[in-house]
Order: sequence, then structure tokens, then C-alpha cells
Amino acid sequence: MKHFINAVLGALGIAVLFSTHTFAERVSTDPDVYLSAQLSFSDARSAAMAGAGCALLGPMSAATLNPALPNAFLVNNQITRGVISLGYARDSLFGEHVVPEGICYNLGSAGTIGISYRYLRQSATHYQHEGTLNLSGRLFEKSLSQGAVDYGISIRYERTRWIRTDLDSAFSLRTDTTAPIARIFSGLPAEGTVFDQRFIVDLGFFQKNVADRLDFGLSVHNLLAYAWKEHSPTLLTQHIPLSYAINDTTHRVDSSQVTSYLDSNYYSWQSEKTQGWLPASYRRITVGIAYTTPILEDKVTLIIPADLAFIGLFDRGTPTRMTLRAGVEARFLGYYALRFGYASAPMVVSLGELISKGSKINENLIIGGGGFSVSPFAADLYISKNNWGLTLTFML
Repeated sequence: MKHFINAVLGALGIAVLFSTHTFAERVSTDPDVYLSAQLSFSDARSAAMAGAGCALLGPMSAATLNPALPNAFLVNNQITRGVISLGYARDSLFGEHVVPEGICYNLGSAGTIGISYRYLRQSATHYQHEGTLNLSGRLFEKSLSQGAVDYGISIRYERTRWIRTDLDSAFSLRTDTTAPIARIFSGLPAEGTVFDQRFIVDLGFFQKNVADRLDFGLSVHNLLAYAWKEHSPTLLTQHIPLSYAINDTTHRVDSSQVTSYLDSNYYSWQSEKTQGWLPASYRRITVGIAYTTPILEDKVTLIIPADLAFIGLFDRGTPTRMTLRAGVEARFLGYYALRFGYASAPMVVSLGELISKGSKINENLIIGGGGFSVSPFAADLYISKNNWGLTLTFML
């Protein structure tokens, strides 16, 4: 346990270092609602328990929650060296269609390697592709009283494209000391296109049997995140001084009294590119546990996972937000499972909304599902209001 605590403190030290220096440079001041895709569907088992799963053993689909899980899953599940998972969901958190696919394979003492691809589509004008390379392995072997400690690193590439249709050209007439006194829109709404690309590094740790029947997990998402953004058209502004005054009695213009300006805001069909480190506001740290106990003369196994996540913990300029996700799984005879979950978490993860509303953005979510497994095949389903998803798993 001492070694595990040192490893965790070392990871947090790295995170604090980058939060105070590297992440000081922001890509943009605009809220980025598309990081909500990270909390969208990836695994039906975890989704049926409201997204709790930082300490819940699983294959490559679970690496989205904790990068250390694939190696721990394959090493503890000695009947298989690899797993292929396929999924599909209608997830209102991000979009209409979510299609995750992944494979992981254990290389023995060298650890486990995994790759995954996920496609998220909100509409014909908004979609995202993401690919993940996961490397996980054993950090410390088990002791007499506690299980082994696993680590994992995920390197993600995300590419988002969306089309904006709310762009207007406008002229603002204002004085030099007051707000605009007139605003005249001209032209039809312009259509804009945005491409956003990111390389992101996630870090995770997992320990089985940190206490009797209790597993522990810790993950830091968006530990390192670099983004490139390209958008068109580009907003341009012309600042034109005008001198005039109106006499209320004679309605004559007196250019010596008031100076005004004509601000012409319009769009040029030139692409604008920006790049830089994403701010620490996007980083989140999750601490999870999973308790396992047999009941009914060992005919039923209960697994109770719970995750507590902190968003913006390393950003001094914004308040820290917390989310809670918890669930229960009842596994019958090792083949059938029923699952339920509860979450107090953001349903739409817009950075701007999180900053302005803080924890008030959290909503209560009740969700459920089930599963069936007969080696080498397993199927899991989750269902909630306006959402459902399915994951198929094949042992290699």
C-alpha cells in the first residue's frame, strides 16, 4: 500500500506541476461543449450503473474510465489473453449515435496493449472521431494482505467537426462613452465550419483488494491535452470614427459636440488557426471503489461500485465541481446480471455552464440494465430515459 500511495502522490504532483505552468496558455476563451463526449457511452456495463467504473474490472471499453483496467482485467481473468468489444448506443448526452469498438491483448510480463475507436454523431453537421492507444501493466505485485497494483496510460486523438449557422454580419453605432445606441444587422446568416483536433493523455491506477473485498481505482483525465483548432469564416472588425451631434430643438448636426464610432463586424472567408495547451479547467480526477460480496449461499454475487469525480480541481481560477456515480450489480450463477445506478452529475458538460453554475448543473439520473455471459461471449445492455446502449464482448 505504501508503494501505491507514493505512486499516486507522484502522479498528482505531476498534475499540479503542469496545471501551474504548462496549462497557463489557453487555446481559446470560448466554452468547449464537446468535451462532454468523454462522458458519453463507451461500455454498457458501466453505463447501467450510471457511469461508475473507475475500480470496476473491464477490458478495453473500461479504459475510458480508468486506463489501468485492461491489464488488471486480463491478468485476473486467466481464461483469456485478449478481448474484442463492439458497441452501439443512442446517447442524448452527446448525440444521436455512438459506436465504440476496441481490442486489448495481454503480452505477459510486458503488460497489455489496447486500441479503440469511437464514432459520435450528433447530426449531419456535428460529429467526432476518436482513437485511443492504451498501455497498461503491473506496477507492484500483490502482498500477503493486498492485491497487485496496476497502472495505465491512454493516448487519445480526437477530431471534431461541426457547422455553425448562427453567424451574422452587423454594424454597431456607439458613442465614445456609452454602450451601442443602435445595432443594424445586414446580410443573411453565414455558415461556419470548425475543425478541432486534440492529443490527450490520461493516467490511471488500480489495486485489487486494497481492503477485504474492496478494490480501488484512481484516474486523471486530460492530464496533458494539446489542441489545434481551425475555423472559418474569420470575424473581422472595422472601427470607423464619426463626428456628429443632434440639437433636440433644431435637429442640426454639430460635429464639435459628440464623437461616435461605427463598428463594422463582418466575416471573412479565410480560415483562422489556433493551437495550444488546454486549460486545467478541463482536467478531472476520479476516485473509485468497488465492493464485492457473495449472498444467498454464494448463488448471487453483489458488486457495488462508486465513483467521486472532481472537475477543475487543479485550476485556481474556477471552483471545483464534484460528481457522484454509484451502482449495484447482482450476478446470478455467474451467467446473468441485473444492474442499477444513480448519478448526480452534469448531463451537458459545457465548460461555460460548469463555471457559471458550479455544482447546480448536476442532475439526478436513474439508470438500469442487465447482462448475459457464457464464455467466450458476453452481452450487456443499459436503458434510461432517452438513452440505451449495447456492448458485445468476445474472448480471444
